[in-house]
Amino acid sequence: MRKRVHPTQTPHTTCTKGEKTTAAQIDSIRAQLKGDPRIKSVKFVTEATNLARAVEEQPAYKNVVQPGTYPASFTITLKNIGKDYVAVRATYQNIQGVDQVQNSVGVIKKILNIIDSARWFSIIIAVLVLAASVLLIANTIQVAAAQRRNETSIMRLVGASRWMTELPFMIETIFAVVIGGIVSAVFLSFGKHYVLDNVFKIPVQNGVIPNLGINDVLVAGGSGLLVGVVLAAITALVTLRFYVRL
Repeated sequence: MRKRVHPTQTPHTTCTKGEKTTAAQIDSIRAQLKGDPRIKSVKFVTEATNLARAVEEQPAYKNVVQPGTYPASFTITLKNIGKDYVAVRATYQNIQGVDQVQNSVGVIKKILNIIDSARWFSIIIAVLVLAASVLLIANTIQVAAAQRRNETSIMRLVGASRWMTELPFMIETIFAVVIGGIVSAVFLSFGKHYVLDNVFKIPVQNGVIPNLGINDVLVAGGSGLLVGVVLAAITALVTLRFYVRL
């Protein structure tokens, strides 16, 4: 929870427009915060520090922001935010020198809800793609077997077993899946670099969004490749045994 102590245009009468909160007001607020039994810790963040943080997080706006854009603030930690936040906010939002009381938990929850929704959406899409892949593999094998019926018939006539006629189709299927798995691992690495290391760089650095290392990318890519190979082999075997006559 952050308490801004710089006056801005708000309906409250606790701050005077165009004037900074005085040192006496800051000391008074600090004393009240430290004496509040509901508050676990209190940290004062200067205007210069807030400005530096803003420029670090949004370098593109370094020529736009200026002293006064991000006022000084108190960052406090409550002992029980779920129980005490509303009461603490009501207590301090009308104190002289306080512009507003903000709670970052709401913002974090919104971000986590978005991430949660994106994860479930990805799972649904993955299931649909998996089903479509199985059907595509089965259909491709049937088409390929029909086109090579003469070759497989000749192989059977010269004594080749059914396994020998089925093996080339299975190898081709597995080889195609291996290529697809490698390509997906490359895209996964690119997504990690572009999305986590750039788009969500600040939330990742602050620990809001878990970061992924190169080992995580390799494990995810390798697991996907292994599952894809096993699934492709089973699909090819079932298709050749029950839907194709070689």
